[in-house]
Amino acid sequence: MSWDIFSTGSSRSREKSSKTPKTADFGLHTLVPKSDQAPECVDIVAIHGLNGHYLKTWTDKTTNERTNKKTDVNWLDSILPGIVPVARVMYFSYNSMLQFSKSTADVTTFAQQLLEGLAAARESNFESQRPIIFICHSLGGLVLKKAYGVYLRGVFSRTVASTDRP
Repeated sequence: MSWDIFSTGSSRSREKSSKTPKTADFGLHTLVPKSDQAPECVDIVAIHGLNGHYLKTWTDKTTNERTNKKTDVNWLDSILPGIVPVARVMYFSYNSMLQFSKSTADVTTFAQQLLEGLAAARESNFESQRPIIFICHSLGGLVLKKAYGVYLRGVFSRTVASTDRP
């Protein structure tokens, strides 16, 4: 299987999260970067769910045993790199707020934005050949499912178009 659709340029973002992400925060962002020439690398993409937040969904409070103070731990950048050291970790953020939302976007729009972000982030030949792992929560799984369907329709359309030539 070709992974070339899942290619892109990346941006590192470790900003403090607010309750609702700003529009500029929407899209695909790199949390743990890797070289675009890294030979044995895997891309991991986290997609939050309904009313979720691109960083808070993956963050838990933990108590430091020595100081007895609670701290926030985002396991995508604090724990996952230790378990999968060859991983470039990214997250996809979209307007999933339901209450009082002015969002007119739907799952198809989010799916297309995800595909565009992946295409931009996996530009190099090495990047386009990397395996990709998705971690999805609730609505994030539906966004991924829709993105996969859109991707497959595009591949099918190109295949049919290329076989229709005399």
